[in-house]
Amino acid sequence: MPTQPLDPLTAREHTSRHRDALEASALCGCFYCLTTFPPTEIQEWWDDETTAVCPHCGVDAIIGDSVVALTPEFLKAMQAYWFQD
Repeated sequence: MPTQPLDPLTAREHTSRHRDALEASALCGCFYCLTTFPPTEIQEWWDDETTAVCPHCGVDAIIGDSVVALTPEFLKAMQAYWFQD
């Protein structure tokens, strides 16, 4: 599992067409609703079944811990960067 945090712009590159990375993860996080869950909870995939949709809020804002250390602070930083008003 990675220990270095990614900046929101770089991390965003790992949030679409990322099924392999999510399936290699023990935990996924949604930076829209800030929920974490195992990848086995993902039921909906877009982009030819390669981009995960959050099973809790229905937004495609998912990243896995095979790419980044998932912390509440990281998810909140991503949320603030990508979904600020």
